[in-house]
Amino acid sequence: MESDSLHWSIVIQDPASLLGWLMIITAMASLAMGMIMTAVQPFFFLPDNSSFKMMQLELPRKLDPFRNIVTTASEKVKGAIRLQLSLDYIFMVFAYGFMFFTGALIIHLAEKHNGSLGSLKVLLIAPFVAWTTDIIENVLISSSLSRYSPTKTRVLYFVSLTKWTIVYLYGTFFLLLFLWWVFV
Repeated sequence: MESDSLHWSIVIQDPASLLGWLMIITAMASLAMGMIMTAVQPFFFLPDNSSFKMMQLELPRKLDPFRNIVTTASEKVKGAIRLQLSLDYIFMVFAYGFMFFTGALIIHLAEKHNGSLGSLKVLLIAPFVAWTTDIIENVLISSSLSRYSPTKTRVLYFVSLTKWTIVYLYGTFFLLLFLWWVFV
């Protein structure tokens, strides 16, 4: 008896064009979200009228300034920080999507012209690892707004440093791979 199941498949004729468009769309969305997130920054003031940047919360190199921000900020400022963190979750989809699609496009183009780069495809997991650390970072910041902990702050610093290291190494590697592909 024949199977009555229906089989569907999608054939992408030109992966480079698809990846290119996905890269452009995610880049534009990242820029738009970045501008929206920047609009929230002017509300980051402490009771002594000193301002601070989100990066001081994301990458707390020293405990005292971080503790000062999370323990003395008004509820209005903490609300602005929480809004920034909520917007960051949307930004992450586009930013890490952009990283992934850019890496996939560069690998695809390099393979198309220079042969297999199969072992490099494992690097495409890096944006998802960075995305995971970014989510953990936001959870730790949000948690610190409710209750400060030096241990949590140290973990936050390590997680954030890991995220930024992955982002910069990934970007540098794929920039160099792209330049190699273009000029060699």
